[in-house]
Parts: sequence; structure tokens; C-alpha cells
Amino acid sequence: MKKLITGIVLLLLCQTVFSQQQTPAPTLTKQEYLQKSKSQKTTAWILLGGGAALLVAGTAVFADDFNLSEKNSGTGGGVMMIAGAAAAGASVPFFIASARNKGKASAMGAGIKLEQNLMIGQNGFVLRNYPAIMIRVVL
Repeated sequence: MKKLITGIVLLLLCQTVFSQQQTPAPTLTKQEYLQKSKSQKTTAWILLGGGAALLVAGTAVFADDFNLSEKNSGTGGGVMMIAGAAAAGASVPFFIASARNKGKASAMGAGIKLEQNLMIGQNGFVLRNYPAIMIRVVL
């Protein structure tokens, strides 16, 4: 029985070795990362706005159905509220992915970016912006 289990485990390990990717996936350029970030941010804003509108409309329908003396259960408004909250919640991963792709694009190559420095001003501490040259060296 031990030989059979050992043989099956070895066969499964060999299968994963042959299933590995031979060529690495192509890396994206800075412009492609920026375009991907822009489309993800647009998607996120659409989901957030649509979800908020659906949530408000669902709340209005639910409150209207709830206040009527008829025996409406308000399920239409409740479903709209849940769908709106789900759409608004679904926008969060798109915002995160957009920020990650924008960070990847900004980390590529050389460029100029604004850095902040904490300085003493007349009324206390002040954050001052100054331009900085950014160069990335991949080792």
C-alpha cells in the first residue's frame, strides 16, 4: 500500500513539473500600465456611482412600500439596496488594482516627481513640495 501511495504522489509531482509555464509572461510597458489603470479607475467609478444610485433608489422604494398600508413586503426595494451595496463594494478592488498599476507605471524608468518635506514655517510645521529626479535601476 505504501508503494502504491508513493507511486501516485510521484506521478502527481511529475505532472506539475510538466505543467509549468516555459516562457515567462510578457511585461507591460509604462503606457500599457497607465491605460490599464485608467480603465480600472473608470470601471470603479461607474460601479460606485451606479451602486450608490441603486442604494438610494432602493431605500426610497423600500421606505415607500413599508409605509403603505398594503401588504407589500418591500422585497423590490430590499433587493435594490443589496444590489447597490454589492456594486459599491465591488468598486473597491478596482480602485486598489488601479492604484497598484499606476504605481507599477510610475516605478518604471526615469522621471520627475514631486516629493514632500516637512519644514518649519511661520505658524509651525509645513509640508513643502519639491521636484525630484527618479531613476530606477533593476539589478
